[in-house]
Amino acid sequence: MAVTGAASGVARAKAGGKGHGEHFTRQESRVENLEYMIGQQVWIKVDTDELFALATVKSFSSDKVSVSYNGNQMTVPYDYCLNTDVMNVPLETHDLVKLRHANGAVVTDILRTRFMSNIIYTYAGKLLVVLNPFCMIPNLYGTSMIQRYRRCDTSLGFPSDAPPHVYAVAQCAINGLLRSDQCQSCIVSGESGAGKTETAKQLMDFFAHGPTQGSDSVQNVVLGSNVVLEAFGNAKTLRNNNSSRFGKFVKILVAPEGGLKGGIICSYMLELSRIEFQSEGERNYHIFYQCLKGLSASEKESFGFGPMNTYRFLNYGKCCDAPGIDDVKEFTAVRRELEHLFPGDAFGDCMRCISGILLCGNVEFKEISSMGIDNAAAVSNSAEFEKLCSLLGFNSQQAEAALTTKVVTIQGDSIVSPVTIPLAEVNIRALAKDLYGALFEFCIDKINGIIQFDDTAKRWIGILDIYGFEFFENNTYEQLLINYANERLQQYFINRVFASEISEYDAEGIDHSSIHYTDNSEVLCVLDKPNCSIFSFLEEQCLIQTGSSEKFTASCKSKIKNDLFVPAQGAVCRFTIVHTATSVTYNTEEFVPKNKHKLSIPIVDLLKGSSNSIVRASAERIPAETGNMRGKFMGSKFQTSIGALMRTLNATESHFIRCIKTNQQKQPLLYETKNVYGQLISLSIIEAIQTIHRGFAYRAPFDKFLSDNDFLNSYAKAMSSEGSDLKVTVENILHQLGIPGDDYQLGKSKIFLKKNGWMLLEKAFLQYNQTSKPLSAALYSIFQVWRNRQHFERSRTAIVRIQSNVRRYLVQATTLALKERVNKFVGLVAVLDLMLNEDPRVASVTKIQSWVRMRICRRRYMSLLEEKRARERRIRATANLKKLKVATRVVGICRYLSYIAELRRRERAVTVIASCWRMHVAIRHLNHLRLRRLTHFAATFIQKHVRGYLQRRAYRDTLSKRPYVIQLQAAFRMCLAINHLKPDLCQRLKTIRFHLRTMSKLALLQTVVRSVLCHRRLLAANDAVLLLQKFCWSRAAHEEIRLIQESTATIKSYWRRERSHSVVRFERERLIRDAERQLFEGLSCDETTCAHRMFDRCRVSPARRLLPVHVYVNSDHRQEYPAGWSLSLERLLSKGGSIVPSISSLAMCNRHSVVVLDNSQVYGFGVNISTETTRNGYLAPKLLASVSLPLKVLSVGCGTAHTILHLSDGTIYGLGDNTYGQCGITSTSVTASSPTLIRMPLRNGSPVRVCSVAVGSNHNCAVDEDGKVYVWGSCRDLNLACFAENVSFPAELPSDPWSQGDAVDNVYCGNRVSYLLMMSGAVLSFGCTTNGQLGHEWPERSIPRPVRIPGHVISLSCGGNYTVAVNDKHEVYVFGTVQSVRNGREGRQVFASPQCLTYDRAALGSPVLRSCVGWWDCNVLTEDGLIWAWSYVLMDQGFIRPILYRYSCLSGNPARDVITAYCSIISATFAVL
Repeated sequence: MAVTGAASGVARAKAGGKGHGEHFTRQESRVENLEYMIGQQVWIKVDTDELFALATVKSFSSDKVSVSYNGNQMTVPYDYCLNTDVMNVPLETHDLVKLRHANGAVVTDILRTRFMSNIIYTYAGKLLVVLNPFCMIPNLYGTSMIQRYRRCDTSLGFPSDAPPHVYAVAQCAINGLLRSDQCQSCIVSGESGAGKTETAKQLMDFFAHGPTQGSDSVQNVVLGSNVVLEAFGNAKTLRNNNSSRFGKFVKILVAPEGGLKGGIICSYMLELSRIEFQSEGERNYHIFYQCLKGLSASEKESFGFGPMNTYRFLNYGKCCDAPGIDDVKEFTAVRRELEHLFPGDAFGDCMRCISGILLCGNVEFKEISSMGIDNAAAVSNSAEFEKLCSLLGFNSQQAEAALTTKVVTIQGDSIVSPVTIPLAEVNIRALAKDLYGALFEFCIDKINGIIQFDDTAKRWIGILDIYGFEFFENNTYEQLLINYANERLQQYFINRVFASEISEYDAEGIDHSSIHYTDNSEVLCVLDKPNCSIFSFLEEQCLIQTGSSEKFTASCKSKIKNDLFVPAQGAVCRFTIVHTATSVTYNTEEFVPKNKHKLSIPIVDLLKGSSNSIVRASAERIPAETGNMRGKFMGSKFQTSIGALMRTLNATESHFIRCIKTNQQKQPLLYETKNVYGQLISLSIIEAIQTIHRGFAYRAPFDKFLSDNDFLNSYAKAMSSEGSDLKVTVENILHQLGIPGDDYQLGKSKIFLKKNGWMLLEKAFLQYNQTSKPLSAALYSIFQVWRNRQHFERSRTAIVRIQSNVRRYLVQATTLALKERVNKFVGLVAVLDLMLNEDPRVASVTKIQSWVRMRICRRRYMSLLEEKRARERRIRATANLKKLKVATRVVGICRYLSYIAELRRRERAVTVIASCWRMHVAIRHLNHLRLRRLTHFAATFIQKHVRGYLQRRAYRDTLSKRPYVIQLQAAFRMCLAINHLKPDLCQRLKTIRFHLRTMSKLALLQTVVRSVLCHRRLLAANDAVLLLQKFCWSRAAHEEIRLIQESTATIKSYWRRERSHSVVRFERERLIRDAERQLFEGLSCDETTCAHRMFDRCRVSPARRLLPVHVYVNSDHRQEYPAGWSLSLERLLSKGGSIVPSISSLAMCNRHSVVVLDNSQVYGFGVNISTETTRNGYLAPKLLASVSLPLKVLSVGCGTAHTILHLSDGTIYGLGDNTYGQCGITSTSVTASSPTLIRMPLRNGSPVRVCSVAVGSNHNCAVDEDGKVYVWGSCRDLNLACFAENVSFPAELPSDPWSQGDAVDNVYCGNRVSYLLMMSGAVLSFGCTTNGQLGHEWPERSIPRPVRIPGHVISLSCGGNYTVAVNDKHEVYVFGTVQSVRNGREGRQVFASPQCLTYDRAALGSPVLRSCVGWWDCNVLTEDGLIWAWSYVLMDQGFIRPILYRYSCLSGNPARDVITAYCSIISATFAVL
């Protein structure tokens, strides 16, 4: 009942909250800052295969832009314009996430430019985008490239010192495996022909590279398995000549030094329908063509192969060759691997199995009369069928019976009946498909058995090569399964990207509470929600005998209520699902038959009894159609396998690769924009970029930020002072540019900008360019003049110099020639003089001196050079030492954080295991007690019946022996009498006995005579009575009818009188209710008018205060507040004259109200508080308490008749009624007339500090700084087993049974109910209320029990009759008793468990953040600052909708918080602006 205003704030989602209930909305980066782009280029959407084109902006209006395109002036809407990203060079843009405008036009243009330069790899955040070049690019792969990427540093993600490459992903996986001891996975996806298989091969080659390369048999088998899997699982399609028609997940064990030590292969959903049919231009699986072309003539005859044109399974596509694939050459490698897998005769059995599968398509049937059926099926081409049976190892008669009959078992009896030709053809084709699928699985099992994966290995790398998102003109069941798998992978990818973003934010200390991501959970609800989804309805139809695709489609249309599920109009088997990538329309005509696809028991027994070893071994993998089929259909098994794959991937650190097919012609250097853009959408690459941009779109170190934005240098130089760091400089620059603080955050070493902040930065850049454009033009013209003049001056000087040089050369040429001749003559004379006069010793000494001087100079030079080199080495060593220290410190921190995370994970695991063990022990003990009780009861029951049976049997024996005992006794007495009496006495006794016998006979005769006489008299009386009845019957009937008529008239008169009285009473009560309602509405109008007066007077104040916006009167309150509640509050606020105090907190009891002004003064007004009445008739407020700074009154709460004050030093005070100890002072005090300190328990020698307190009707709850809960007051209201009587002082609530290691965040109290909001977002309740506010059906005395509210609860409000909660998905749940409107009639509805309210989010405009509940009314605050309210909920067609209205006084004044104070007679709503 108490509401705290100052202490409570707007409830927010937890840090980095993620909304699960919203679907992705693909929105391009719309053109922005258009006012600065006149004359600049933008992308526009065009109706060509290029999709986008560059155009120049000429002008713009409110909704359209005028551009120049191909020399023509045209006007396009805003939605058709997209920004260009001129600041990024495509060849240097290695990560698409770093694009300022990440729209489809920019992304496709950058990918096109890189692709045409043979750069096929590009990062997009946490994934790698691969463009299929359809040719071999030189020096892209090989040993040298592997060694280069092996040396790269991937501690911070993809290496920055090397361009994007698939080897970078592989190295990240290896380093993650070695660094964190966590398994790694590489997820490769894309459409057919995009290069998934080749990319997976390159990953495998990188992992296999090492010192054991080429020598390890396990490694050879792992690499060689690709040949077998491609032969059995790949085929030529219209889009790809070597298309993988199955999903593959390979786990490999990688040695630390390189090389493979083991592995295991798992496959997913081989396309079995390709066995029996191919579209024109497509082929069946490669293995059939390889066998027919690669085997010799004698081998084909031995294995039963015929000419290729005779097989129906191979001629539907009218294509037997695939460009670029040599079937003969490929079969050589396949045969080598198959002979290794199936040694000896097993290889021949494998070939016969393949030949038999092809021959299944040639079996024909005819109609015969059998078992009373004229159109029964029988094999018509017996020769082909006999050949088929010999190849597969069947008995021909048993095989024909299994294919042409069906067996139905009813109560243990088997009934055999023939089938028609269509069903027989279905059986033979199903046999071929299932046998081929089993053979494929058998080959995989054989490969796994050779490479021997260690199941206990804790570190492995997985490679997932799986089909991408598919949508065609006709989409069937296979496309649904493929797209379901991609939706699950998309959800997993979003969660991983989200977790990676949050970890980066946490590392930089960034607050990410305002960032919300969305995922595709709504699409998955349409597909696999239990009991109400496509898969559940499909299995339901497959389980019943009369199930069909039409009924399945009708069930989906009528029961799936989701905006992402669009049913088709009319009775057609078709519906549309809005997937993450695009909308796909599915044809459901074959959904039920394909999902029920199973072989009958006779066919399975036929396969298991085959004489062909390969067929017999493969048949063990074919399930039979037996028993309960729930969960065994194709869709259920596929869900199970995908779920297991997701659990496996969740335990790994994943790396994502998206492959894109650049053109449909499979030509190199051909880039089809429309085709690539469709794959960017279907593979969710643009969605991935936009997912990251939903948070902080731009992030960079501070120095990189300044270098990327050169125009900020002037700001940086002007604002940076000596000694200031870059963080302060960047913050000053952003503040100077006017970028709001909500649009950026500064981390420890990086700046993080949201998309809006990034656009404002670009706006500043464009504004800077536009402002400086005239100056730039003038400076550029001056520069051109100066440059031309300099060029002229240099040219003139050069010409003059050339002329002078030429003249000097001509002059000097003669002089030089003369000097040369003179020098030659002088030299000749000198040589002759030296030869004739010079001493040889002088020449020797001169030469020695020159050599000595040269040696001395060289030694000095070498010493200087060595000193310089040593100095450089010391400098490099110092720098390397610093880097080593930093790296060591980083590694230590990472290891410590990993240790802390592992420790926390183990603690959580130990807690879960301990709780599960305790639960197991308790359940086992309970079962043991139940068993003992049942055993004792059974034993007692059996003993009782056994004892009764023995007693009854003994009694029956006694009764049976009684006549004989009596006769024996009589005989014995007679013998005694005869032996002891006199002879004459015996004669006398005989006479007496004779007379007695005579008398008994006479008595019998008299009895017979009397009975005859009585019978005759009875007959005579009966005749007389019948005679009388004939005369009296009519008279009695008339009398009875008269009595009935009189009774009916009496009842009718009483009913008419009672009905008139009830009508009068009902009308009187209705009039009284209408009068009361009019009275209450009038009182509410008067109170609200006064509240609006206070609102208009106080809203201009800058202080944070509670402003009244609405007052709702529930009953006549004039006795408690004679002058009115709002007027009393207005008079209280007017006591200070012109200075209006601020309302910090307010609460209501049943007969008075308590107000806190300026966090210091506590006033009360009402009949329980005010004793002085003024001339105007209103009760003067009374000052209850006052505190001085630095103390503050944080909150006030009221119960039925008591008040609790909470101060800033953590103490609490009680005031009012203390009948149940709710004031926490002493059990003997009935009333506390003034605020009295409530003594909290001691901890470490001092009382605990209270963080928050909640007040109920006659009880209270509080939470301290450590999350401990304390309660006091009425034990009946608390209803806890640990408190048998009223609690007079705060007592700690034991947390062991219910907390489960989770801490309490906040407490809430109401009328006989209390709630605990945990840190995890869970809600627990306890109390004794019976109006449904407990949220569960356990009102017995116990411990706090959880309230089942989906998601993470971010806001909880307890009202007088019901409670409202808001979770992190912004869903509103209500439980308790609410006022409802059903079929136009008002009433009250009880919700014993939380029910989700359905409200129009579009009408609200933004999600709900917080709720506050009064007595019957409820107020909610939305994200855009609007306050909505309702008093009634509309219940219609299973939905619960609130009847919403908005407060008009708040128009143009967004609110920060909403507070509701209430009691049983009045509710008041306050807003914080």
